[in-house]
Amino acid sequence: MGIIRLWKWYNPDGLDGWDLGEGYSIKKPDVKGVKFEEPQDYILPDGYQIIEFDGDLEVFDSSGKHCSIVQLKGGPALISRHEYAELRSA
Repeated sequence: MGIIRLWKWYNPDGLDGWDLGEGYSIKKPDVKGVKFEEPQDYILPDGYQIIEFDGDLEVFDSSGKHCSIVQLKGGPALISRHEYAELRSA
């Protein structure tokens, strides 16, 4: 198991092409008008990997498929075409 550090973001006004509402990000972008909480560490599930791809950090599931970071049941989760995992605080 590894650790993934995520920032929770809030975008109540739908600024700069970000989704309206809130979610999680693997990096803290410098986006004016989008608010971020301090980063928190979460336990990366067995078999999942964080890989630098085209200069950005990306998450891949145990089958090697790209994962999106989503908000599920009030917390972060990783979802791909084949599986999903709710993340627990480290």
